Amino acid sequence: MKMILAALIISFLIFLGLSLMADKALNRLAMPLNQSSQIDWIVVLANGSRLTQGLKMRLDNAILAHQLWPQAKLLLTGDSAHGEISVMKDYLIKNNVSESSISEDQHSTSTWDSFKNIKQFIKNSEFMLIVTNEFHQRRAIATANLMGYSAALFGKDTVTLDRNAFYAIREQLSAVKWYIQYLLYKV
Repeated sequence: MKMILAALIISFLIFLGLSLMADKALNRLAMPLNQSSQIDWIVVLANGSRLTQGLKMRLDNAILAHQLWPQAKLLLTGDSAHGEISVMKDYLIKNNVSESSISEDQHSTSTWDSFKNIKQFIKNSEFMLIVTNEFHQRRAIATANLMGYSAALFGKDTVTLDRNAFYAIREQLSAVKWYIQYLLYKV
């Protein structure tokens, strides 16, 4: 019993240490770049295969961004095997976004994957807006900056998410995972 308790305490301390290091790295990399009047891409990160309150906010922010920068192409990232792309695309089209302005990255299962995979769409010289919920913005812009993209964040959460505590915990766990990927990426 004492061994199990000791293992739990050590595991918690390791998680806490990784969590603090992740926060430090995210804060350093999350500095937004100077805003550009030339927006080439609006990147919308997926948030599940159902039109939840959180995903609807992301998509409404993407619609607003597209109205402000109509020349920008929309890029939806997510896992098509789970229906993430089709949910987003259907919502955008129903809200008067032209299908011809939408591109799809259908093979991303995480924020890290999204920014790895969109290199096939976005050139280094192009500027993107990243549309995601506020709880996710710091990790999203840090990942984009780490991978060499010129990017800024766009959008505000218009309502408090029903599962705010869940998202806070999930985002902290994701930050630890991100930090491990960050360390491996730098090697």
